[in-house]
Order: sequence, then structure tokens, then C-alpha cells
Amino acid sequence: MSPLTSDDVARWMKAANSGDLDQMMAEFAEDATALAVLGPGPAVGKPAIRAWLSGVLVAFPDLREEIQTLALRGNEALGVETMTGTHTGPIKTPDGREIAPTHRRFSWDLMVHFVADNHGRIKSYRLYGNPLELFQQLGLNR
Repeated sequence: MSPLTSDDVARWMKAANSGDLDQMMAEFAEDATALAVLGPGPAVGKPAIRAWLSGVLVAFPDLREEIQTLALRGNEALGVETMTGTHTGPIKTPDGREIAPTHRRFSWDLMVHFVADNHGRIKSYRLYGNPLELFQQLGLNR
């Protein structure tokens, strides 16, 4: 594969912002891994990533991601992004509890790290941020 480009990342963001789980999953390699702050731990393989993203879309169906700053090197991309959405569905916690919708909007700045495979699909996806910032905006910090 030739080096990763900003067009590759733009394609990934377009899929992420589509709200279409199948379109999102088409961008992941079969053996991809995903790890996100507030996630259930590492999601390994497309079925686990699909299950995790499905839950995210239930909780935040209008979720959008916008890359603010992007650095590329070989098959890796590191960016600062702003994630926005509205909490209109339940959030399932890793211990099986549910957090009821607050119907509040949020805007959350995060770091994202992608590694692409030889076919330009996401092999590794890591999302880092401050969960307290999100909890405060959703009114969950009490």
C-alpha cells in the first residue's frame, strides 16, 4: 500500500458520519481492533467492533466526527477531532447497566489514532479523551 493520505481519512470520516453501520464496517479490516475511552475494552475483529458501534449509534444516533488537525506517517494517522451528538438512547455500560438518555447535546475534543492495513482499511482504531468532559455535558457527573 502507498502511504496513507488525508483522502483516506476523509473517506473514513464520511463513513463514520453516515450513521450507516454497514458503511462504517466496510472501512475496517476483518482482524481490526478498536479501543475507545468509555468503551468496553478492546473490540477485536469486525463482529466485536460492529457490536460496540451499534451501541454507540443507539445512544447517539446523530453522532458526528470532524478532524481538526491531522498528521500522517506511512500507514498511520494521528488527529485531533471534535465529536458531537445528542444522547437520545440508552448507553450500555461495561458492567451491563444502562444510562438513560439525557437528551443533551455534547461537543467533545478527542485524539484519534488510525493504522491502515495494506488495502487501506482500518486495522487499528484508538480514541482518547477526557470522559469527565463528556459526563459534565450530559449531566451525568452528579
